[in-house]
Amino acid sequence: MGTTHGIVAHSMAATPHQQQKQDHQLNGNQNRATTMLCRKGCAACCIAPSITGPIPGMPAPGNKPANTRCVQLDDHNLCKLFGNPSRPAVCASLMASEDMCGTTTTQAMLYLQRLELATTP
Repeated sequence: MGTTHGIVAHSMAATPHQQQKQDHQLNGNQNRATTMLCRKGCAACCIAPSITGPIPGMPAPGNKPANTRCVQLDDHNLCKLFGNPSRPAVCASLMASEDMCGTTTTQAMLYLQRLELATTP
């Protein structure tokens, strides 16, 4: 499973609300009070963090550098791999939360960039 430096990345809002609710239910360790649905087209989690591990379509060795769009984002900032078995597990494991996402994409990017800097070796 790929990881980020201390954080786990996921794909943003290519999901129907029903699928995201199922994902929340499956991830029982999430605090219901702070989890939320992704903002469609935000993609901060697919841009800001570095991801170590294979992502289909990424040039060798397959790692995604910080502040770089994932190659699997479409023109609307939606994940092309959502629901596909080739979607990296690391991408599916991070859930949107009020703390991380804030109320705007800019707030989410700033939070994730600060976290990336704080966890880079």
